[in-house]
Amino acid sequence: MITQILLAVGKLHRKYHFIILAFFAIFTILCLEEASHLEIQANMEKMIPQDVEVIRNTNLIRDEFGGGDFIIIAIGLDRDSQTRNKVIDIRDPRVLSYIEELENRIKKEPEVSNVQSILDFLPYIPSSLEESRSLIDKNFFARQWISEDYSLTSIRIQTFVASDEKQLNDFVERIKMDVENTGKPSGIKTELTGIVMVRKTLFELIKQDGVRITMIGYLLIFITLSLTLASIKRGILPLISVTLAIIWTAGTLTFLGVPVSVMTIGIAPMLLGLGIDYGIHITHRLREEAGNPEKAEKTLTTTGKAILATSATTMVGFGSLLLAKMPGLRDFGALGVVGMFYAMFAALFCLPSLFLAKERFHPAEKISKISKFEKTVKKFFEFQLKKYKIFLLLCFLMLAIFSSGFKGLTMESSSEKSLPQDLPVIRSMYSIRDNFGGAEMVIAIFEVDKKIYKEIRNKKVIDYIIKAENLFKDEKYVSQVFGLPEELKFNYGRIPEENELKKIESPLISDDLSMCISFISVDVGTDTKKIKELMRNLYRDAAMLSEEGIKIKFAGSPAVSWVTGKLMMQDFSRVTLVALVLVFSILYLDLRSFRRSILVASPLLIALYLTFATLGYLKVPLRPETIGLASTILGIGIDYSILITHRYLEERDLIKGLIKTARSILSSSTTTIMGFSALSFATMLGLKNMGLSMTIGIAFCTLSVILFFPVILYLGDARKYKRE
Repeated sequence: MITQILLAVGKLHRKYHFIILAFFAIFTILCLEEASHLEIQANMEKMIPQDVEVIRNTNLIRDEFGGGDFIIIAIGLDRDSQTRNKVIDIRDPRVLSYIEELENRIKKEPEVSNVQSILDFLPYIPSSLEESRSLIDKNFFARQWISEDYSLTSIRIQTFVASDEKQLNDFVERIKMDVENTGKPSGIKTELTGIVMVRKTLFELIKQDGVRITMIGYLLIFITLSLTLASIKRGILPLISVTLAIIWTAGTLTFLGVPVSVMTIGIAPMLLGLGIDYGIHITHRLREEAGNPEKAEKTLTTTGKAILATSATTMVGFGSLLLAKMPGLRDFGALGVVGMFYAMFAALFCLPSLFLAKERFHPAEKISKISKFEKTVKKFFEFQLKKYKIFLLLCFLMLAIFSSGFKGLTMESSSEKSLPQDLPVIRSMYSIRDNFGGAEMVIAIFEVDKKIYKEIRNKKVIDYIIKAENLFKDEKYVSQVFGLPEELKFNYGRIPEENELKKIESPLISDDLSMCISFISVDVGTDTKKIKELMRNLYRDAAMLSEEGIKIKFAGSPAVSWVTGKLMMQDFSRVTLVALVLVFSILYLDLRSFRRSILVASPLLIALYLTFATLGYLKVPLRPETIGLASTILGIGIDYSILITHRYLEERDLIKGLIKTARSILSSSTTTIMGFSALSFATMLGLKNMGLSMTIGIAFCTLSVILFFPVILYLGDARKYKRE
């Protein structure tokens, strides 16, 4: 049935190619218009399921306390300043007055729910440096806001801008204006950092990298096509075909409301590298059939049928990501499925018409029967099959040597690691960590059951919070804890009695008096092991203090990173297993042979093994952007062995099948590698890792298909097939 459908499509190409091209031109224009409204998503929280406890807690903080995100304004000494009477000690009253004026400006911004600084712990601003030094040094809480060398302090701005990227950019610009318009004393400098600034920087880099890597991808692939096909002209039609697929994909996904994010920004060069394979195989076969009036029909019923199978396995590789729990991974899967469908569709339903229309003006030159390349390939494969034991030994040696690489495999879930480490926002964050012991914040939520405790302002509840905070303070990586007990001690010098508690008001208490929050400053950076250890210990402490009527919940960026890491591991296992099952099922449906399906899949499994071992050797971590690596390689890498198998069965001769597919496979695999290599030119480290990981994976797939698959097919099928 599929053959009959492809035959009918081939006839349509032959008779109505200009009409077909006109239809696709109109569709492309409509998609271009829709793609101009493509949205960008830089909020990592939206790449995690919203029903996860940590995300629910974060949203709860935003609803009840006005914000769970922070901007940190680092205020430090400017060592390069040459002005007279400059500030030489951050405790200088001029700095404190500057902080007060800046805070007053910032508090007027509608998105700001709370502002914290050293001023919260000082009864007044001293009039001299000596008085300021004495006042701060005697105050435990104030000292926590000053670096040990008295060169740095900070302002923490609690805000809620996570749901709107336009609001985020506008808010950050207003904060910058507040900083610029506040007259700072000579000898100090300011820098904005914190999770909000990381998100804003990520948003800007997504736009920059999207354009850069796509343009570089086009350049690399065009050069590769010109070299591998030995002609610039022969690479133009496949490029047009895959460009149409990219435009259609962008338009369709904009229509469906799928945004571009850190995990999906690299889809354009990926589609360039992957989708162009289909165009290469189709144009190669059309040139083989030059002079045949029914070349379109012949091409689609042979090579076209193989492309249906290969595109199906690639779409399955991406489609398995739709079963992931992480929305960002599902978006990546959706992009891949739609993009590969359009790449296949353009190659089968548009490219033959382009070829035939071009032939009207410039007739295609028929490929010679035996080229120099084919003679060389024939000698290699004949030697390979004759000396197959050498190649089998090479395979086993590589598997044994690479096995130790798995020890170095790690996972990295922090969004901060997606950014270049030399950016000002990242350097400032590291400075905060070095001087204050942590730029990350875990937020502990204490919630009471109103059936047992009428409100949070209860002496017994406060005592419970003190016990919890003391446990938290003793944990490794915790540098500071500030909550309601600390605020009460500072304001009253003690914990007030029951009747006094009922009168207090605090921004740390929710409006309905059922909750309060404590801020836990931690020094875990982006270290996955530290984050995991910290969060496990905090949850253990909460369980140890189990008290009827009181619950402890956690939120904040380290908690989000911890949950992301757990979801990554679950999703990696799930989507890889599903991809394996689905790819093998498609192989069986296509080849109608369990034995041949195993043979065709075997080089891919070898390639996966070598890929992950190499990543371990190179210390390249698995990140949210690369967690679908295995399933994607499963879908992509199987294409080459499918094409060889189809041609081998068509020619009824393994050597002929290998010769006929060698050039197109080398061309398509090289362009795929170039497409992924374009990601290495991105600014974001996550995209670079993705490009490196996929490049290694496709390179091993190509190597495995060339060095090992002919031997596997020869031993497992070809000798038996030849006898039959």
